[in-house]
Amino acid sequence: MAAFESSLLLKDGEPASGHSIHGLIMMRTMLAIAACLATASPALSQSTVPRESRVLSPFEQGIVEEHNLVRTNPLAYAAHLREFRGFFDGNLIRIPGSATAILTREGVSAVDEAIDFLTAAEPAPALEESEGMSRGATDHVEDQGPSGDTGHDGSDGSTPGERMDRHGSWNMIFAENLAYGPQTARDVVMGLIIDDGVPDRGHRRNIFDPRLLVIGVACGPHEIYRSMCVIDYAGEFTEALP
Repeated sequence: MAAFESSLLLKDGEPASGHSIHGLIMMRTMLAIAACLATASPALSQSTVPRESRVLSPFEQGIVEEHNLVRTNPLAYAAHLREFRGFFDGNLIRIPGSATAILTREGVSAVDEAIDFLTAAEPAPALEESEGMSRGATDHVEDQGPSGDTGHDGSDGSTPGERMDRHGSWNMIFAENLAYGPQTARDVVMGLIIDDGVPDRGHRRNIFDPRLLVIGVACGPHEIYRSMCVIDYAGEFTEALP
C-alpha cells in the first residue's frame, strides 16, 4: 500500500458538501465548458509543438491494467484483498520478507469493508488510456517530486484540469487520485480501493465512477516518500493536435 494518498472531491468548482479534501472530482456544466475551453486555448496552442510520444512505463501501464481488472470484474478482484487481509497483525501490515511493518488507521476492518464493496459492486467500463492526460500527470510528478510537496495543486497554482488542458481538453467530468510511496501497481490500486482512514472512500469512488472513461498515469521519484503516482480520469478527453 502507498504511504500516503490524496484525492479531493469538487462539484462545479466548489467542494461538495460532506466531503474532505481527500478526493478530487470536477464536472463541467455546459456553461462552464465554454469558459474553461476559452481560457484553455493558449495552453492547447502551445502543446501543438511536436514532442516525443509519451509511452507509459511498465509500472504505469500496470496501474492502468489493475484499474481495468477491478472495474470490469470487481468480484474476482476481491480475491486479491482476501489474500492481503492475511498480512494484518492488528493495525499493522507485515508483508513476508519485509523487515518494515506498515501502520494503518483502521486495521483489517477497512479491508473487510472493501471486500464487501467489491462483492456487491456492478462492473464499470474499462478505461481508455490517454497520452495527453498522462502528460498532464507527468507535469505534476515533475513539479512535486523534487520538492517533496503533496496535494493536487501545482507550485504554479495549477489544478489537475488545467494541467490536462495543457495537452488537450477534458470534457464532462474529471477526477484525480494521488499515491505517495507505492511499491507496485497493485499496491497503488489496492490502497486506493481500501482507502484506509478516508471516511468518504473518495479514492475508491473515483476508481469505480462509471462516468469516468479515460485515464492518464505518471509515476516518479518523490523527495520525501521516495515515489509518487498521479492518476487522472475524465469522462472524455480530446488530445491536442500533433
